[in-house]
Amino acid sequence: MTPEEKNIYDKMELLRVRVPWDGPGFKKRNVDPINDPYGLAGIPISPKGMLDDISLQDIEHTPVDVLMFTSDITPAWYGTVTYPGQSYQTLGSKQFTDRENRAYLRCAQRDHPIEESPVGLWDYSEHMVYDVTSKGFGGFKIAHEIRKAGYTCQVIAHSFYATEEDFQKIFFKFVGENTRAVCFSTVFTGGQNPHALVHSLYFNAGRQKKIKQWIQERNPDTKIILGGAIGPALKKEAITSESPLSDIDIINNGYGDVTITEILEDIDNRKKVNFYTDVGSRLDITNSTMQYTPEDCLQTNDMLSMETARGCIFECSFCNFGLTGKEKGSYLRSQSLLEDEIKRNWYEHGVHRYWIADDTFNDDTQKIVKIAKLKEKLDIPLEYTAFLRLDLQNRLKQEQVLIDSGLVFAHYGIETLIPDSAVAINKGWHPDEQMAYIADLQDTAFGDQVTLFSMFMIGLPEDSRKELRIMADKICDPEYNKLDCLDVNAYTMNNPDSARVKQITGGKESPIVEDPEKFGYKFSRVDSQNAYLQKDELAHNFRQYINKHGITHSIALKFAAQTTQRYFESKGFIGRQMMSGGYFNKEAVYTTTGENYLRKYWNMVSQVPGHTRYDNVIYVDGVNTVHGTTAQTSNSTD
Repeated sequence: MTPEEKNIYDKMELLRVRVPWDGPGFKKRNVDPINDPYGLAGIPISPKGMLDDISLQDIEHTPVDVLMFTSDITPAWYGTVTYPGQSYQTLGSKQFTDRENRAYLRCAQRDHPIEESPVGLWDYSEHMVYDVTSKGFGGFKIAHEIRKAGYTCQVIAHSFYATEEDFQKIFFKFVGENTRAVCFSTVFTGGQNPHALVHSLYFNAGRQKKIKQWIQERNPDTKIILGGAIGPALKKEAITSESPLSDIDIINNGYGDVTITEILEDIDNRKKVNFYTDVGSRLDITNSTMQYTPEDCLQTNDMLSMETARGCIFECSFCNFGLTGKEKGSYLRSQSLLEDEIKRNWYEHGVHRYWIADDTFNDDTQKIVKIAKLKEKLDIPLEYTAFLRLDLQNRLKQEQVLIDSGLVFAHYGIETLIPDSAVAINKGWHPDEQMAYIADLQDTAFGDQVTLFSMFMIGLPEDSRKELRIMADKICDPEYNKLDCLDVNAYTMNNPDSARVKQITGGKESPIVEDPEKFGYKFSRVDSQNAYLQKDELAHNFRQYINKHGITHSIALKFAAQTTQRYFESKGFIGRQMMSGGYFNKEAVYTTTGENYLRKYWNMVSQVPGHTRYDNVIYVDGVNTVHGTTAQTSNSTD
């Protein structure tokens, strides 16, 4: 062991926090204080890559106009998702030498092996909001708009367990003389791994300056674009020359399905613009189309996202989403286009499972009726997960039409069991009545057909220690709480002075952020509980609040974690919280199903022979839908 390696191992010990679980899925790590003080015996020098079985020389070069890395909600433990970003900062926020990187990779394999991840436990998933097959919708939607504009596009998903060598092969295959841009989405990961272009356990931001080098070796004119709904998360002064973010040419903030064609036109016309934004969605959602192509490498039974509408008719006090308060019945997609999308996905790709990406799917019963009628008409085994308002579902008696339309996982936002806090955030239906309705759903309307899930928040205006203890008792009481699973998190308040927050919201803030004093919030100085935040590069985006009952953000974080662990124990779940919402019983053991799925996907990508280029797009009755001829063009230069 060299001094350089020892330095890495010593620093990485700070992140080696493991939640105990005695189930058979975890490997025992016996530490020998003398011969193996870091518990690395038996840990490989480097992880097995997704494309280890194919050499760089054997990769067929099929360059594309736009290469895009989409942001996935990786099924992983919270500690695993945050590990790469924390490691980069812990190790000095710099680029790693080869020796340092080898030491990091051994620690990553030791601390977060795929065998102990939700990917490895996939066969035992009881309740999964997103599973291993889920792909980030934004990247594929943007790719569709790129193809409609006459360009070719390759999307890369499932990057978390890919290695540096895997990424190098991807850039070699898809970047060439015709490549205008390489795009990176950070919508789900910018807060956990803010310096990274791609969110990968085995390709740390401390090695990602190589990305620009690989791109420029193929085409020095190719632009690097960073995008995502949350926008850039760091202050400019935090982005040093060591950060991969310093290599970005263009930033797109907010939605990208309209701005991407503007960006490509500007690149073609050599017009230099480095910032684009669309936080309010300029897309004509009524006539919005969506189509996947062979190079998207879909597999049978994948879970895809689908939009039936955009925006939300509600305005919750804590929410700063830019499309709240829309009129009922507005921003809805055409039923014929929904039918086309569902049929194509089923007959061309064998896909029938969806995450409906609507902000509130059941804000209009007619939307649900549309899907139910399509399901019956097409005789497709459609099933989906969606975010629903529980009060609307009850008031509008939507239970049967939801079942008829294919609902299998209901994602609710009950948020709190404290009545006064519920009123304060504009969710006035008494929590006890909501939970009684949940029990009725389990006993009658939904039964075993639908998994019931809800989010809860700590730190709301009327939360006190006494009320929070009562709420925790109720959450963990199986007679009161009939939800199948839930997540408890701390309320996080945006700092309206942050440039990043202004970019995200477009100047529209939640009622609480606009007038915190009205809701009883004050702002605390740094104390022993939150002093660590001074070292957090993202802390400037948020405010360290204290509500009228003395609940600070730090207390909310601690109480949320304690309640979650207590709830897991009461349900017999593994005591580790997933970033994407999902749970496993303690009896779960490792199988290769999830890992094999990821390897098959990457193998399919490595063998893409060419890319679809639309010869023309026909407008039928004024609707911008793709009915034109498509050609699978081989771009191989070998």
